[in-house]
Amino acid sequence: MRKRFGLEAAQVLHGHAQADVTQIYSERGERLELEVAAMMR
Repeated sequence: MRKRFGLEAAQVLHGHAQADVTQIYSERGERLELEVAAMMR
């Protein structure tokens, strides 16, 4: 999400108040996020 749409879009989507929280979670969960997104198609 962050790579494709940017940090601000990922922050809004995940409901994080702080952008640094979004950065941490997006780095940790990028692979899982991609797997889930693929299953949603």
